[in-house]
Amino acid sequence: MTAPTSRNSRLPTRIAATSALWLTAALPVATLPAHAQQPASPLPPAARQAVEVTPLSLLAASDQTFGVTGEEETLSIPFHMPATVRGRPATLKLAYENAVHILPGLSQFKIALNGLELGNLPLTGFEKPVSASIGMPAGYLKPGLNELTVNYSARHRVSCSVAGTFELWMRLLPDRSSVEILGKPASDLPILSDAAASLAMPSQSGRGLTILSARADTGADHVAWGADVAQGIALRLGDQTIVPRPEPAPLRAPDGDSLFPGLDKGVLGDSRNVLIGTADQLSAIVGSRIESAIAGPYLGLFPLGTSGGVVLVVSGRTPDEVTSAARAFANPNTPLPATADTILAAEDVVSLPDLATFPKGRPVPLADLGYKTREFSGYRFTQPLSVTLARDFFNLDSRKAILRINAASAPGIGAGSALSVFVNGQPAAALPLSRMGELIERRDLHLPMSLFRPGRNEILLAGDLPPAEGAPCLPEQSTAPRFSLFSDSTLMLPEYARLAQFPDLGTFARTGSPYTDGTADGFDLVLMSKSNEEVAAAWALAARMAQAAGTPVHPRFSFHGSTVPAGDALIIGNHRSLSRLAGLDLPVRQSDLTAAWGIGTDPSFVPAEEQPEQGEADEVLAQIEALRSVSRPGPDTMAADSEARDRWHKIIKSGEDQSVINTVSAAAEDVVASVRQHFPAVFGQARREETDLFASELSIPTGLLMQVESPVTPSRTWTILTAANDEQLAAGVERLVRRPYWDRLAGSATVWGADPAGTRSIEPSSTYHRFDSDLRLANLRLIAGNLMSEYVWYWTAGLLLLVASFGLVTRSFLGLGRGDNHD
Repeated sequence: MTAPTSRNSRLPTRIAATSALWLTAALPVATLPAHAQQPASPLPPAARQAVEVTPLSLLAASDQTFGVTGEEETLSIPFHMPATVRGRPATLKLAYENAVHILPGLSQFKIALNGLELGNLPLTGFEKPVSASIGMPAGYLKPGLNELTVNYSARHRVSCSVAGTFELWMRLLPDRSSVEILGKPASDLPILSDAAASLAMPSQSGRGLTILSARADTGADHVAWGADVAQGIALRLGDQTIVPRPEPAPLRAPDGDSLFPGLDKGVLGDSRNVLIGTADQLSAIVGSRIESAIAGPYLGLFPLGTSGGVVLVVSGRTPDEVTSAARAFANPNTPLPATADTILAAEDVVSLPDLATFPKGRPVPLADLGYKTREFSGYRFTQPLSVTLARDFFNLDSRKAILRINAASAPGIGAGSALSVFVNGQPAAALPLSRMGELIERRDLHLPMSLFRPGRNEILLAGDLPPAEGAPCLPEQSTAPRFSLFSDSTLMLPEYARLAQFPDLGTFARTGSPYTDGTADGFDLVLMSKSNEEVAAAWALAARMAQAAGTPVHPRFSFHGSTVPAGDALIIGNHRSLSRLAGLDLPVRQSDLTAAWGIGTDPSFVPAEEQPEQGEADEVLAQIEALRSVSRPGPDTMAADSEARDRWHKIIKSGEDQSVINTVSAAAEDVVASVRQHFPAVFGQARREETDLFASELSIPTGLLMQVESPVTPSRTWTILTAANDEQLAAGVERLVRRPYWDRLAGSATVWGADPAGTRSIEPSSTYHRFDSDLRLANLRLIAGNLMSEYVWYWTAGLLLLVASFGLVTRSFLGLGRGDNHD
């Protein structure tokens, strides 16, 4: 471990670094290295003909951005490659364009792959696109995850101002850029360790990921297995969106294939597929090679025919073994072997990953957040940072986070120069910079914790460095460093309260809460009609929630009519089926949904059995009332406590007895409920002015996501995904799980359509809270302290009123006493 460095010992280093800022340094434009200009070694004619070309638009995620702006920025493009790239050279072909205001000679971008530098590409002052070809020797591309990094640096042609930096940009053209794999693969057989990459690779036919069912009737077990596999793929791919769709396996007469004799390969072609079921269910599909290998929880990855298709087989001798195999695949910590298939033993089970949150109460260097000290010679310095807080972070905190700045600025910057800090897009603090140049040592900026939110938070450091008044504008000579932020600058967050607040679709999008909180009773995922579109939506949402939380979720799948969810639930169905949810107070009126989606809706999209009947609605109300009666107070309960219902009774399913967590959590929940009842403004109970989600002047949305408090168990949450019909439900969820739609979820209800700019949300009219993880007395003290500090005037007024009342009562007693003495 390196010994700690004192302030005095760092001072000479700071002075040397500051002196370097005052020196003028030219920025040479390097040329491509030799291996980037041509292939590393000539290939034989037969090998030169074996070229696999994949456009960058297909390799990268559909919501990947390819542009950069300003003077300096880094762009990361993750993509996945199959096992067949191992040991093969490749060629990276890039097409790009940039702003005409860019100054050639001093503007360029560096290309790196998996940390290996490929070379520098110049930026020109022309509007037409530019193409470049970079050769990569064998070993640069690897199976699985690869990362292409673009380090962009640009100067304005004529402007020397902060405003001029907003005119600079560069973007890659993904449809005209590609990766060409040369030579022949050493082996055509895929391996399990590359399963996620192989299944995420785009097919030439354009077919997406398909989860095949061996039987016509898809039961809850198959839906659950598909959700586990979708989460396993998504978690192994990082942030890449996964939208699998269910299909029955296309069967045919056995064709003699040793792997999949019962599958119609002409239908599947080069598609990416997952085949799930017990050994008996798959017996008519798989061949002897696979059937004989299923001797326990089984995973196997095999080629499909000769068209380039691939199939992941998840199986076992019993449904329990299939569940074990699917859940092992869902866990990203489970190591997958470099073989075609495997039997998972008990010792292969590993613990699930935990959500890594930012530490509290101690300073964390920016170097630990991935930042490296850099010298900046432009006019607007920007550096993004990300901080992840607990999913139940309570943001009524009056205390501050401390950003301790160690930096240096050069003389010659203009008036108004400052380093500004933004938290989640909101201004948080600013540090003026001296025009004479200075060494900034341990300068503290206080960031309000009220700007932070549960889950991922974005912090942006932006330094505006205008030129000094009267300074000559010579962009080609402006290469001297003007500002540097040192990586030993620190960020320290205070101890914060932990109390989950709902409804909040923003927290749901960032952390998956409350469905990823790890509560003992789990949650239900209810499909209102069990259509293929609802199943696909459930798988896509489960995969995205797992990515948000960093760990898989395992809901209880059910189809409406079998049971009423007693705890947390995620409900999916078209808007007509929502009428079955009798007694539910939705943030959007059913009449508004009918007015927006009911007119012109083809009734064929809604099966006849989905039409609600009065008897069915009455039955649902009866079930809800029966569940409510379990925790209803008895006749001898005090009237003052009737509103403080017990929040900590958990019902696993309809008709089961409840279980109490403990008296501490129950008492804590009663305190919150009581404060919520008597001080609604403290907990945001005041009704806000709502935005009309279905305003006539706005386009009709294709999807709606709502979050409400459970009508069965107080403080539990129901999240409802709906659309006009099943077809729009499928299209809506495919948009929702991608950026920027997913990042725009907020409030208690959000609607979206074809244009991301049309995404609209409404704030909740009331909120509710619950404790999920931290029942310590210190946490309760923090919550009370937060409330008192946020509403100090209310508490002060109450205290003065109490003192005045005490004085009046005392005066009355003293007056009575003097009267008695006089008598």
